[in-house]
Amino acid sequence: MKSLNKMAFVDSAMPQLLVDPKLNMIISANQEAYTFFGLDILSLCDTLVSNLFSLSYPQLLAFTDEVLDTKKAWSDEIYISRVSQYIRVKVTAKTVKIVGQELIHFCIQCAEVLSQSRDIVQAHLHNHSGLSRWGQVAKIGQQFERDNKLILDASNEGVFAVDVNGLITFVRPAAEHVLGYSAKELTGKNIHSFILRKNCDGNGDVIQNHPIYQTFRGGVIHNIDNDIFWGKSGKPVNVKYTSTPMKNDDKIVGAVVIFRAVTKKIKEHKKLLATLKKAKHQKHRLELENSYLQEELRSKFNNYQIVGKSLPIQKVIKQIEWAALTGATVLITGEPGTSKELIARAIHDLSQRNHCLFIRVNCAAIHAESFESEFFGHVKGALSGAVSDHTGYLELANESTIFLDKVSEIPLKLQGKLLRVLQQQQFSRVGESRIRQVNVRVIASTSCCLIKQVEAGNFREDLYFRLNVFPIKSVPLRKRVDDIPLLTQHFLDRMSAVNNTRKFKIPVYALDMLKEYHWPGNIQELENIIQRQMILSEDDTLHFADLNIEAQPPANTLVSFSSPDVVIIDGELKQNVKHNMLTVLQHSHDKDGASRAARRKTNHPCVTY
Repeated sequence: MKSLNKMAFVDSAMPQLLVDPKLNMIISANQEAYTFFGLDILSLCDTLVSNLFSLSYPQLLAFTDEVLDTKKAWSDEIYISRVSQYIRVKVTAKTVKIVGQELIHFCIQCAEVLSQSRDIVQAHLHNHSGLSRWGQVAKIGQQFERDNKLILDASNEGVFAVDVNGLITFVRPAAEHVLGYSAKELTGKNIHSFILRKNCDGNGDVIQNHPIYQTFRGGVIHNIDNDIFWGKSGKPVNVKYTSTPMKNDDKIVGAVVIFRAVTKKIKEHKKLLATLKKAKHQKHRLELENSYLQEELRSKFNNYQIVGKSLPIQKVIKQIEWAALTGATVLITGEPGTSKELIARAIHDLSQRNHCLFIRVNCAAIHAESFESEFFGHVKGALSGAVSDHTGYLELANESTIFLDKVSEIPLKLQGKLLRVLQQQQFSRVGESRIRQVNVRVIASTSCCLIKQVEAGNFREDLYFRLNVFPIKSVPLRKRVDDIPLLTQHFLDRMSAVNNTRKFKIPVYALDMLKEYHWPGNIQELENIIQRQMILSEDDTLHFADLNIEAQPPANTLVSFSSPDVVIIDGELKQNVKHNMLTVLQHSHDKDGASRAARRKTNHPCVTY
């Protein structure tokens, strides 16, 4: 005689697995499991549980946690792959202890086959004869329980039966557990007065429209994935149920309702959706931050430092330190190439926001049509091609600093929206009505005169005053010529290290030449000239003799003035004379250079020396 254990597991008609959740291994399986998965004994036992259910791995993890937590659970949301087909299965599981080890016993059924079997059982119930009275309706429910006890025990489903008047005739213990009522409390009571007494919003349910009433009035099976039953505690219970009509001689005598509580699953599903939404948003934000970081690595400003000891640059550094102590909006003005972005970065790095990414926006590089979307973001479907939500620069800079370079290029129609950010720290994405709150510091820069832009009607006056809370004016290189030796050495050292070239040196007279130049391109031009001379130099000394500095006056002429009425002060006159003398000496390299220079300037050689 076969043992009971063998009959219950090995010879069971239902595919069954015994798995170790910690090791992710199949400990044992019955013959039906081998047939169901289409694998032999060795192949199935060597397969990891996660690989067996790889199509529904996240659901498998959640289901396993639920089993370990509640000791017993079911799920019909798991899929497997078999012979290039995706099959939805219903898995019922419970924990078992073997030799002190906690394992999980899986019972697996094809959901489609199970549904067909239920229809056959229900059809059989419909054709039972002799069900003409209320007591007979109760008996069919009890008979249904006896006939399907094994399945109901495994699935942990609640069952109750009602007659055509909506009176409850039979209640299964599992239903008592879910609803909190005893069978005695429910039997003979109207289902609408107890279980269906109201909807979740508190409004009375319309009896005639309820699926259970429609079942025994229309004779149609109703499968409801999410509805509300009301328990004894007065709290709603989310349920999934099937309502099947019962017939006697083609006459409907009532309905059987098979249900299960899905409140926990719905909460978990909502939590999962919220987590996925948050993860998607975070993923998008990280992708944007990564692109910014990649750009920063390529940016020449990434390795720059403020170089200089002159009084004008020390004044700027002091302003940077003051600005960093507050969260005030800063407007940096000055000529192109005067390191306005470097000033903005220094303010951010010295502020309490330095733990967050510094967001730099070149307003002149963004097309006017896409500026609003790029800066404020958009929601899915708001624009042509907007297949997903997009986080804008402003939202990306939350808790950090956003630097608006060339702020005068912002389209006039969007300046009001930026003003709202400065005033209230609020904005809305394109295509949404939701107001988003941010905490962002704004630093702006421009090379043009915003006052003139305001007068011309190209820039809002109120926005200008909101930006100009703490103004900083960058210093052109011609007004900090004492910093040129330091800047030159800084560029030489950096370029030599980057290009792995020899060390260069610059003679004093060459530095004097650099100091005398008026530098319309400022620091950027100085860097370019030094780099170009390093390429052209045949030795380790930079002379700048062969360099074509286009804007420099000719070597044999004095600096000209646009008007003969211009009065030259003594300091400017000395500077012009010194400039001409250095230029002449540069082109006079022999031992009689001073005499030749004097003759060219019509000076005596002694005066020239």
